Formats: sequence, C-alpha cells, structure tokens
Amino acid sequence: MLNIMPETLIWDVTQLCNLSCIHCYNNDRYGKNNIYHSGKDLTTEEARNAIEKIANSGVKHIHLLGGEPFCRKDIFELCSFAKKEGLMVTVNTNGLFLTPENCEKLVFSEVDSITVSLDGATSEVHDRIRGRGVFDQVIKNLEVFLNKRNELKSKIKVFIAFTMLNYNIHQIPLIVDLAMNMGLDGIDIMELYSSGNASNGKFDYSKDESIKQMEMLARKLRNNQKYFSNFFVQLDTVFSLVEYLNKKYLANFSFNPEFTNCTASDGMFYMQADGELHPCGVANNPLYNKNLLNDGAYKIESINIKNIRSLEEMVKSDYNQTFLNFKKLFRARQFTQFPICSSCEHRTICSQLCPIIYYYKNNIEICSKVKKLKNNFIRDMINKKVFLRREVLKKEENDKIYLWDHQWKTYRLIEGSGNEIWRLIEKGENEIRNIIKELDKKYNNEVKRDKIKEDVVFFINELYNSEFVTLEEL
Repeated sequence: MLNIMPETLIWDVTQLCNLSCIHCYNNDRYGKNNIYHSGKDLTTEEARNAIEKIANSGVKHIHLLGGEPFCRKDIFELCSFAKKEGLMVTVNTNGLFLTPENCEKLVFSEVDSITVSLDGATSEVHDRIRGRGVFDQVIKNLEVFLNKRNELKSKIKVFIAFTMLNYNIHQIPLIVDLAMNMGLDGIDIMELYSSGNASNGKFDYSKDESIKQMEMLARKLRNNQKYFSNFFVQLDTVFSLVEYLNKKYLANFSFNPEFTNCTASDGMFYMQADGELHPCGVANNPLYNKNLLNDGAYKIESINIKNIRSLEEMVKSDYNQTFLNFKKLFRARQFTQFPICSSCEHRTICSQLCPIIYYYKNNIEICSKVKKLKNNFIRDMINKKVFLRREVLKKEENDKIYLWDHQWKTYRLIEGSGNEIWRLIEKGENEIRNIIKELDKKYNNEVKRDKIKEDVVFFINELYNSEFVTLEEL
C-alpha cells in the first residue's frame, strides 16, 4: 500500500456561478445536466470542519475553484480560517466580485494569491466568451484590487489565467501585454479542457495555430527581455515546446510540470463542492473514464469529507490505491506506447502523462510537431555563417570571456563549450557547420554529434539574439 498524503487539495468550494461561459468545463458537473450527480455545497460549518481535517492530515495547500468561489457569502471567513490552520490558500475567480469592499476583505484574509480568468485582451473577444460587459468590469476591478494591495502593502500575488479557444488564440501576445502593463505578477496560458460546454469540439484549435501564437509571444519577449524580466509567463504545454521557444528566442517561459507530470493521488486530491473526494477532476469524468472503468483500470467509490475523520481514509481507500496502481502501470508502458517519448531527452521531465487522457492514444501530436520545428531550425542554422560584431565589448580574466550585454548593462560570462565556440569564431571560423565539425573532433565521440550540433546552433543563436554576432546565409 502506498501511503502518500498529497500536498495540495483542489476544491470546488461552490457550484454557484454568476456567469455562463461558453467553454465552462464544469457545466455538466454542476449545471442542469449534472451527469456527476453532485449534491449541495458544504455548509459553513461543514466547510470549516473540512478545512480542519485537511490541515490536520498534512495537506499544505488548498486551491479554491468553483463555480465562482466569491458566490459563497462565507468565502472570506473560510479563507481566513484556512490560513489560521496553517494552509497556503490560492483562489481562482472571474473577477466580478472584486469590489472595493471585497478587495479589502481579501487582503485581510491573507490569501497567498488570486488568479483572475481573462480570456481576451479586448471586450469584443472576452465578452463573446464570458458575457456582455464582463471585460470592462473585470479590468476596473483588477485596478481597484491592485490599488488596494499597494495601499495596504499586501504581498498577495495576482495572476491572469487565459484559456486558449479558437475564438481568442490570436490574442495571446496582446493578453500578455495587457497583464504586464497593468502591473500584474504573471499569466498562465492554458490548454482548453474538453469537458462540459467544451466537449463538443466547437472551440478546438489546431496545434499548429497554438505553436504559431506562442512563437509570436516568444518573439515579443525576445525583443523586450528586460521589460518582461520580473513578469511570470507560464505555458501549459509540453516541456519540449517551452524549451524550444526559450532557446530560440531567449523567452524565459515557465513550464508547468503538472501538465506532463500527473500529480493525481500522490501530489493532489480534488474535492467537489459537495465534499466528494477524487484523485483529480478527471478521474470521475464520464467523458474520459467510461472505457477505463469497464476495463477495470481503477475502482471508483464514494468518499465524502463529511463522513471521514481524516484524509488518511481517502489515501488508504480502494479508490485511491487502485488509481495509484493504474498510474504506475501506465508510467511503466509510457515510453513503449509513445515512441517519441523513448527517444526524447526530456523523458525524465515528462515522466507521467495523464493516464486517463492518454491511455488509449499512441501519439503526442504536439511533441511530433515541436521535434520537426526544432530539426528544421537546426538545419537552417547550419547553413549560415556567423560573424562577430565589431562593437562588442569583451574582457578576459583567467581564460574566461566576458561580453558586455547592452540590454542588461552588465558583463555576461561565456563558459564551457561556449568559450570554445567563441574562440573559433574569433579565429575566423565562420561556417557554423565547420564549428560543429571542430567540436565533434575535439570530443571524439564522448558527446553524441546530434547533441554537439544542437548545443552549437542554440549557443550561436543566443549570441545572435543578444546582438553579439551577425548571421549570413552560406
């Protein structure tokens, strides 16, 4: 038996919501359809008891979702109580309840962060998704909250969550600009979860389009590195794409490890508004689990926070134990099921895909596309020549090279193989393919040639983006 207490509990603190978003993934969990047969929200007393049990079980963090958490009249009381119990508290909201009075209450409740859903950079796009007049009101409320945060010298972080749809995906660069200019702390660009209102595919977008828009954003960040240096941009996508964009454009995107490392059961539990506990929000989703349950992959049972003394009972339950075993079995076969994973250098980072979503699949479309993009970029770079810029300021100390970075107003250390590449260029070796051959000879099969090729290409690309060198076609 695996007795692992997750550190995080994600809690739909209410099923109530003041909006009817066209892509709401919880519409069939709490809406008119209610295919999950969800019961009523926990009362204040039940919710306080639940928080005590959660904290006493060793959970460190609760993340409050909905519905809309601020539809609960006791939400500030619950947040404050959870903080007094020693929990980290983070909240997702649509932002409509961030009135001056509520902003002050939120600050005094001492929550750690709020994330506001904003699915467009303009009222035209956002309101098509979330309702007429919502965009302008949310922007106004965010400004109120930021002023209140500054006035009360609060440390609450404020983020934007942007869910990609075919209606709004073209606004990714614009929404980042908006969030940055408002003085927010960061943004999470999220994949659409195909459930509820979004289960029919009408809001789907192509992987090519999402990559294209992320490249546009990366290019913007490359041209304004210092401007975005204290701003957090997280991409909910595969690590290979994040790494490719960071290397090609020096974008400094953050990677969400939970996107390709399932934390259900061993890192998090999910609790419905009625107190029902699950390994995650997908585990009891009939759109995804029907065939798995028929095949006996894991066993679902009803475990409610109201009826247990501790989350240890959930940890030891057949539901949780069979789910953990299901994850373990899928992890063991992942690299044979997906050939692209077995040959990927990032396989230890993306070590646990969602077993529910990927169990019956045999390809990860976006990874295949990123691999092709990366190979094409390397091939194009190899057919170029590189030249040092005459105006570059350089100094050497103890055989180490330092280059003056005009954007950051400081010297940057060039070390490792980068030092060797720089010296080859200084000696007049301008063809990138020849630089690769020189390093390949030096390391004499100690390092795979493909790895040398990639390292040389992306280092020279970094020099180019930092304006230390120029590039020309052969």
